[in-house]
Amino acid sequence: MDKKSKILKKFGKKIPIHKIFLIMRLSLILLLAGVLQVSASVYSQNSRLTGSFKDKSVKEILDEIENNTEYRFFYNENFIDLKKKVTVEANNSNVNEFLDKLFGSADVSYQVLENNLIVITPKVLLQQQKVRGKVIDATTGEPLPGVNVIVEGTTIGTTTNVDGLYEIEIPNEKTVLKFSFVGYNDQSIPIEGRSVIDVRLEPSLIELEEVVVTALGIERKKRTLSYATQQVEMDAITTVKDVSLGSALAGKIAGVSVTSSSTSSGVGGGSRIIIRGERSINGDNTPLIILDGIPSNVGLDAINPDDVESINVLKGAAASALYGSNAANGVIVVTTKKGKAGETKVEINSLTSFDVPYLYPPIQNVYGQGEAGVFLPTTEYYSWGAKMEGQTVTDWTGKEVALTPQPNNIKDFFRTGTNYTNSLTYSTGTEKTTAYFSYTNTNATGVIPVNKLERHNFNLRLNTELIKKLKMDFVITWIRNSVDNAPVGGDDLFSPMWQLIKMPRNIRTADIKKASYYDETGSLKQLTWAPNSTGIINPYWSIKGREAVDNNSFLNTISTLRYDVTPWMYVQLRGRLSTNNQDAEEKYYFDTQYVNSGKGQYSLAYSKTQNLNGDLLVGINKALSNLWDINATFGAEIKDIRNSGIRSKTGELVLENKFFLGNGATLTSTDFYTHTQTQSVFGSIQFGFHSYAFLEVTGRNDWNSTLPAPYNYFYPSVGLTGVISDMISLPRFISFLKVRGSYAEVGNGAGFAQIFQTFSRTLSGTMGEISPSSSKVPSNLIPERTKSWEAGTEARFLNDRIGMDLTLYKSNTYNQLVWVTAPPSAGYSNAGINCGDIQNQGIEFMVMAMPLKMNNFSWRVNLNFSRNWNEIIKLTETLDRYKISSPNLSLGDSWIIVGKEYGEILSKGFVRNEEGKIVVDNLGMPKITTESETYLGNYHYKWRSSVTNNIQYKNWSLYFLIDLNYGGVRQSATEAMMMLCGTSRETLKGRDGFVFPGVKEVDNGDGTISYVENDIMITAEQYGKAVGGRATDGCAEVFNHKATNSRLRELAVGYNLPLRSRLIKNMQISVVGRNLFYLYNGCNWFDPDGSYDLAKNGQGSESAFLPGTRNLGINIKMTF
Repeated sequence: MDKKSKILKKFGKKIPIHKIFLIMRLSLILLLAGVLQVSASVYSQNSRLTGSFKDKSVKEILDEIENNTEYRFFYNENFIDLKKKVTVEANNSNVNEFLDKLFGSADVSYQVLENNLIVITPKVLLQQQKVRGKVIDATTGEPLPGVNVIVEGTTIGTTTNVDGLYEIEIPNEKTVLKFSFVGYNDQSIPIEGRSVIDVRLEPSLIELEEVVVTALGIERKKRTLSYATQQVEMDAITTVKDVSLGSALAGKIAGVSVTSSSTSSGVGGGSRIIIRGERSINGDNTPLIILDGIPSNVGLDAINPDDVESINVLKGAAASALYGSNAANGVIVVTTKKGKAGETKVEINSLTSFDVPYLYPPIQNVYGQGEAGVFLPTTEYYSWGAKMEGQTVTDWTGKEVALTPQPNNIKDFFRTGTNYTNSLTYSTGTEKTTAYFSYTNTNATGVIPVNKLERHNFNLRLNTELIKKLKMDFVITWIRNSVDNAPVGGDDLFSPMWQLIKMPRNIRTADIKKASYYDETGSLKQLTWAPNSTGIINPYWSIKGREAVDNNSFLNTISTLRYDVTPWMYVQLRGRLSTNNQDAEEKYYFDTQYVNSGKGQYSLAYSKTQNLNGDLLVGINKALSNLWDINATFGAEIKDIRNSGIRSKTGELVLENKFFLGNGATLTSTDFYTHTQTQSVFGSIQFGFHSYAFLEVTGRNDWNSTLPAPYNYFYPSVGLTGVISDMISLPRFISFLKVRGSYAEVGNGAGFAQIFQTFSRTLSGTMGEISPSSSKVPSNLIPERTKSWEAGTEARFLNDRIGMDLTLYKSNTYNQLVWVTAPPSAGYSNAGINCGDIQNQGIEFMVMAMPLKMNNFSWRVNLNFSRNWNEIIKLTETLDRYKISSPNLSLGDSWIIVGKEYGEILSKGFVRNEEGKIVVDNLGMPKITTESETYLGNYHYKWRSSVTNNIQYKNWSLYFLIDLNYGGVRQSATEAMMMLCGTSRETLKGRDGFVFPGVKEVDNGDGTISYVENDIMITAEQYGKAVGGRATDGCAEVFNHKATNSRLRELAVGYNLPLRSRLIKNMQISVVGRNLFYLYNGCNWFDPDGSYDLAKNGQGSESAFLPGTRNLGINIKMTF
C-alpha cells in the first residue's frame, strides 16, 4: 500500500498521512500560542486596519494585507477556500474584527501570535462538537432503542440505547445527522450548532419503495414487480426459534405449506415445503433454495436464523422464470447479513427452551396382558386379557404381583426435550469495507432419552471496494451438524412408539427400564417378556439395542466481483464452491431376533456432494428519457454437481457386539457416483414508463446433461405492472393502488441417468450373468414443463394504515414422467413415458393493518389466506389413475385420478350395499374389501389461513401467531395397531359383547339378495383383530380423521430493559412458546402437519408419531 494512501484515525475522523505533518507543524505553533497569547493579544488590539475590498478572493485580500502591513498568514491551501469571493470593509478595525468579517461563518479558526504571525486552521483540527438527544416514535411517543445515528459523509456513528438516548462527537465541518431504523422513515437533520437534537421518527407501516431480493439475488423495487412475492418477518424467526429454519416458516406465508418430520425423527428433523400445490407425479415438488444468489445444497433447515437478513418467497413461475428448469416449484431466496458502514455492533442471542410432551395416543388402563379375557404373562402384544383389579398373578419375571394398570408406562419412557442455542455476531464497517462474523452453537435433546443434536454454524462475510468501481463480496459458511440416535419412525421394530403402543398395559416400567442384562456366560441379553419374538421388543431396547450417529459437514464459499462500468451499468462475476460430507454409523446389538436371528449387524456409510456454480451478469439501470427507463440483466450460468458415496453392511456378527466391518460373517458394499451439469444463458428486460407502468420480458435457455440431445429447452416469461395511484387521481382514502399480471413457462429437470438403461450383475456359473433392468427408460425424455399465469393487485388505504395484496393464479404442468405396464412382447415389465396435465389454480389474500396507534401503544395485524384447487386434467390414453409414492406401510395409498385432486387416499374399507349400509358376514363381523378401493378423502387442506399480531406498549411487546387449516384427511397406523393389540381406549367398548351396526345378507333364492338388520353378537376382541393391524391388514377407514385444525403456533412476550449502561446498548428478554395448544384438532392426539418420510409425494399418514409437545423458553437479545 502506498504510504500516501495510508490513513490514521483521530476523533473518529480518517486523516490522510500527508496531512499529519501539517497537523504536527500546526500543533507546535499552537503550543507556542499559549505562551505568546498575552502579548499577541495586546499587539492585535493596538494595530488597526483600514481599507475596502470588493468582490475579491480571500487569497487576494490576504496577499494585499501582507503586502501593506507587517502581518504574515500561515495556512494550508488544501484546508481553506481561498478562491471564495467576498466583499469586506475595514474602518480602523483591529485584526480580529477584520478577520471575523472576512471569514464569517466559514469553518476556520485563527490565532494571532507574536511577530505578527496569524495561523489559520480548519476547526476540525482543533475541536469536535458533541451532540446528544432522544429518538422516539412519532405516533406513540415511545423511545426507540437501536436507531442508527450517522454523521452524513463520514463513517462516524452510534445507536440509541434502550431509552432512545444517544450521544455523538461530530467534526465541526459536518452539518447533518442521519437517523434510520427498520420500519421507520429515515430523517436527515442539520446540526446548525445545536448540542441537543431530539428526533421523532415516523413509522412506515408499509414501505411503498420497499426493495426485495428477487431471482439471481438482484434487488428490485417491489412496486415494479409483475408477480407475487412475500417477505418473512425475521424478528419472529430469531425470537421464537426452531431448530429447523424451514419448520419456523409454518403459518407465515400465504400459499405455502410446511410439513415437519420432527414428529417422528426427533430433534433435528427436517421440513417439506410446498408452494401453491404439488404438480409433479414422480419428481420433486419442493422449491429451489437460493442462498446469497446461488442455489443451496444444504436446504433451509441447517441455516442459522441469526445470520439471515431477509427471506423472500418467489411463489409463481414468473417470479422464478430466470431459474428455468429448476423453478417449477417456486423459489425461496435467503440473503445473509453483512456489516454496515460507520457502525460497529456486537449482538448476543441466547435461547433456552423446553419441549414438554403432552399429547399421547389414547390408551386403555382396564384390561391386561392376554387373550379372551385370560391373563397370559408371555403374550407378545395383546391386552385382551383379564380386568386389572389388583388380583395376584405370576408375571413374566416369575414374581407374584398384583395385576394393576400402569397408566404412566408410556409417559415414563419420554423426557422433556431441551434446546440451548447461543449466537454471537460481530459486525463493523468503514466507508469502503464492511465485515460480518457470527458463530452459533445449538445443543438440543429430543423427547427420546438418547436422541441429541449438536450444531456449529460459522459465517464470515466481507465486502470491500478493491479499487475505484470494483467491489468484492466474499462469504464463507461452515456448518457441522451431528445427530445421535435419531429415532426410527413408522412401522419398524426399532421405532420406540411402535413398541410402546403394543406393550401390554400391565407391564411395569421398573421391570423393563434397564433394557438388558448379562447372562451367566457374560452375553448381553434383551430384558423382555417375549424373548424369542420377532414382532415386539422391549421399548427401552429400541434405543439401547441400536445406536446410530449421523454427521454432516457443510462448507460453502461464495465470491462476487462487481465492476461499475458506468453509473448505470455493471458487470458481475460470481462463483460458488460448496461441499457436503456426510457419514453415518449404525450398530445393532445381539439378541434382537428379527436382526440376523439375534446376531447383530453393523453398517457404515459415507457420501460427498460437491457443487460448483458460476455466473456472469451484466446489469443495466438507465433513464432513457424523462418518460422512459430500462432495467435489464443479461448473463450466463454453469452449475456442476457431483455426488459420490459408499455404504457397507455386515451380515451377522462373528464376535458378539464387536462393531467393525471385518467382524461380519458376510459383507455387502454398494457405491455410487453421479455427475450432472446444466449450462444456461438468460436475460431480463424491464421498461418503465413514468415510473408507474412497467413491462418485463425474460428468457432462459438451459442445456441439461440429464436430457437427450440436443439437451436444450427455452423458458420465457412476460409481465405487466401498473401503479394506478400514480396514473390517476383516486379518492383520498386510497394511498396506493397497483395491478399486475404475468405469464411464464418453467421446468422441472430430469434426474440422473433417467435416459440410460441400467443393468444388474448376478453370480451364476463360472462367468456370472448381466441382465437389463425390467424397466424401459424413456429414450426421448423431455423435462416437465409448467405454464402459468397470475394476476393480482396491491392496495393501501388510510395513509397506509391498511394494506391488501390479492393474487389469482393458474398453472398447468405437462410432460409428467410415469411408468406404465409394457406389453409382454416389449421384453420389459414397464416403460417410462412423458404424459399428463396437472392443474393448480388458486387465490392468495393478505391483509396488513395497524388498527391502533396512540401514545405508548401500537397494534399491528397481518392476515394470510390461501385456497388451492388442484385437478388431474389427464394422464395417458390407457391410464386414468396412477399410484404415487407414500411413506412405507402407510395406512392407505395415495393416488392421482383424472378429474380428481392430487393425493386422493384409497384403502381397504367396509363392504356396503346400495344404500350405503355396512354388510356383515354370517358371524356378525363387518366385511372388509379385499382391495384398497375405499375412498377416504384427500390429504391436502382445502384452505389455509393465519393471523399474526404484534402489540407494543412502552417497553413491552406481545407477538402471537394463530393458524387455521380446513379440510383434508389423515390416517393413523398407530391407532390401527392399538386396535389389534387391545391397548387403545376404543377397545373398551363391547368387551362383553356388542352388535355391530350393519346389515346381513339374505339369499332370496331367486338370484337376488336382500338385507336385514344385524343381530349377531361379537366381542371387541374379535372386532379389533379384524379391523386393526398393520397397513396391509385391517380396515383403514376406521382410523381416518378430519385434518382441520387450529393452534396457537407461536407466542412471544418481550420486555426491553431500561439499561443505564455504556457497554450494553439494548437488552430484550422474551418468554417464547411454540405449538402451545390446539384450539381444535380433528386428529385428536397427533399433529396433522407431521410426516415420517418427507421424501415421498404422498403424505397425510401418521405412524408411530412421537408424543405432541409444547415448546416453552426464554430468549435474551443483547446489543453492545
